[in-house]
Amino acid sequence: MKIILISCVKRKLTYRCRARDLYISSFFKKNLQYAMTIEHDHIFILSAKYHLLDLDEEIDPYDETLNKMPALKLKCWAARVVHQLSERANLKQDQFVLLAGAQLNIRNT
Repeated sequence: MKIILISCVKRKLTYRCRARDLYISSFFKKNLQYAMTIEHDHIFILSAKYHLLDLDEEIDPYDETLNKMPALKLKCWAARVVHQLSERANLKQDQFVLLAGAQLNIRNT
């Protein structure tokens, strides 16, 4: 199975809507557009607040970022994402494509 993960972005709509529509930056839109051209089984959004999101999941706007998240909170966020992924995929056999660019600051702490 091939799973594509797209990072969330700061620019969002101001009202509740589907996750795919909430993020309005050109960076996100281009990543989503590109993801749709790749053969895939599922696309998820990595959200600083909601963790792993289905594209059609309805969510409220928020103002959180992974880039400024303290290390311990970031580790907890990552553990939850891994748990959510493990419920939907085989972490050892499936292929994961991460579309995040420089906006997702993953650090080893």
